Amino acid sequence: MKKMTLKKNLIINQKIIINDGLIGGGKSLLSNVVSGLPKVDQWILDYRIEQTIGLLYLKKIDLNTAKYILKSNYNQLFYDNSMLRHANFRKSDLTSILKHPRYKNLKKRMNPSDETVYRNYKNKIILHFCTHNIGVFSKSLFESFGKNLVFLQLLRSPLNIDVLKRISFFTEIWKSANGRYQLVTKFNAKHKQNVPFYINQPNKYCSANKYEKTILILEKILNPGKLNLSSLEKKYKSKVILIPFENFITDPKKYVKKIASALKVSLDKITNNVIKKNSLPRKFSLLKNNEEGIKFIKKKVRKAYLQKLIKINEYYENTFLIK
Repeated sequence: MKKMTLKKNLIINQKIIINDGLIGGGKSLLSNVVSGLPKVDQWILDYRIEQTIGLLYLKKIDLNTAKYILKSNYNQLFYDNSMLRHANFRKSDLTSILKHPRYKNLKKRMNPSDETVYRNYKNKIILHFCTHNIGVFSKSLFESFGKNLVFLQLLRSPLNIDVLKRISFFTEIWKSANGRYQLVTKFNAKHKQNVPFYINQPNKYCSANKYEKTILILEKILNPGKLNLSSLEKKYKSKVILIPFENFITDPKKYVKKIASALKVSLDKITNNVIKKNSLPRKFSLLKNNEEGIKFIKKKVRKAYLQKLIKINEYYENTFLIK
């Protein structure tokens, strides 16, 4: 029997923003600023992207199926979002549309006619997705969206206390099969706990404490052999913008201008106000960051793990931050 091929085209030729980074890596701040650019909608936490990539990594689906899901999901979300069908109006939520700096313009899309709204606004909308830790596994996104993809690769010091605390918190959440977390996990029968899909030594991971687990995750996500996405950028004519968080907060306009150029829009008064509202630029001390990180973590992990973390941090600083 001939194998069936799944085929799905995009319904609109618009740029697609993926803002990806570590848990605790500053994605909310970057997303808030990027949402201040013309045409960019309020950022979306769409876990189906991460789940599709996780299932592909585990070979539970093939590449053709992954691309079909990613494109189908995007098409439906774009259409729904054009008329704010699933917009979040809860003021307390980070993703609330009420927090969008151009809300007065966005609410005009609540016209009762789906067709009218879509026709009038389809060329004035750029969807903006926020994802976690998928950069080194992101080939299917480049294959799916090609020249439309603007991939914001947000990195942050692995010695940052917020990063260490947030990831270690979630290592405890991910262990259980009960929960609403989006991460694809695989069950380790020996230790009776779930493990992130990208962990290739599950027994070692399960035997580690939550901070040691965090270091193993950082080692995987900040993989020197896979973190460089330039070959994917070139092959699929996409745009990758590497953003070290520490450099972004000290010189935000440098990166916002790069993003605006990739989206073919310009910074305006609203964009500049959003940057200011988010208390940018900010002062930052790399020395203080590293000293605080070492002090926080050194008594919580075994020596081998501490050395591993220091090595990961040296790679990050020498390859991305200082350069």
